[in-house]
Amino acid sequence: MLVSQQDESDNPVPASLQVSDEEYQQWQKDIGAISLPDPVFELIFTLRQQLDKLPNAPYVSDRRWKKAIRLLQASAFFSGRDAVAPIDLILLKDCLWYDAQSLNLMQQQLEILMTGHAWQQQAMLTRLGGIVQRRLQLQQQQSDKTAFTVIKQGGMFSRRPYYTLPPEASASTLTLLLQKPLKLHDMEVIHITFDRSALEMWLTKGGEIRGKLNGIGFAQTLNMEVDNTQHLVVRDISLQGTRLALPGAAEDSMPAEIKQHLEALENDWRQQHTRFSEQQHCLFIHRDWLGRIEASLQDVGEQIRQAQQC
Repeated sequence: MLVSQQDESDNPVPASLQVSDEEYQQWQKDIGAISLPDPVFELIFTLRQQLDKLPNAPYVSDRRWKKAIRLLQASAFFSGRDAVAPIDLILLKDCLWYDAQSLNLMQQQLEILMTGHAWQQQAMLTRLGGIVQRRLQLQQQQSDKTAFTVIKQGGMFSRRPYYTLPPEASASTLTLLLQKPLKLHDMEVIHITFDRSALEMWLTKGGEIRGKLNGIGFAQTLNMEVDNTQHLVVRDISLQGTRLALPGAAEDSMPAEIKQHLEALENDWRQQHTRFSEQQHCLFIHRDWLGRIEASLQDVGEQIRQAQQC
């Protein structure tokens, strides 16, 4: 440039590509008219809060934030949108730093924002966690209702309580279902067949109890107990336990309440993914960022689908 002989008054840009003063002034007006939706403002506020909590974060004055928002409006305008979108916020990494350390920090914080909050990723995962917790509560309630219950006996002067079978358990052999399959004696077990007299003896006197795993072969020794709610619990070698239930009592279907909540969450996920797909047309964002955001959304979607299949 120092030795260039080109006349400074010459414009090397072809006339068809030159921006006139009138066009430039119109751009300034149009950029100022680009709106900043409340959800995007909330994301900016979240970013400011994140930065305020970090000891080495760059100081960003209100004046600089105002200029940064103008940049976001310009990004939306030249990308053909009438409002700033979350995708535009990635550009903040280029204007809110002052050295290499703060540049890296800004990129890290923006990645957290884009992959965790900009399209409700973390909020959806939090909702999913609440739904899963509620499902576990309902399953526990259902387990209490369907579990095989024995009758506690023994007077106040008895050394130890003993139990008897309920009236509905009158057959000479009893088949009880595991509410959750367990691996017993190297076999995946879903039900156990007991000799009624042997089970009565165990309930009365304790000692060893045997049962046929899945109703086949010889009777095998079992680690079984009566819990404090008078339900029979069988345990595997790692002491994981499950209650036993009479055939026809187990209920494996997903509760309607849980199914409805998961469907609503999946619908919200689809809406967020659609919004992201529509906003991908941004002239100033590298495709690496789009890939990371897509991966974060797909991870949320996969967790929702897994919950629906359980």
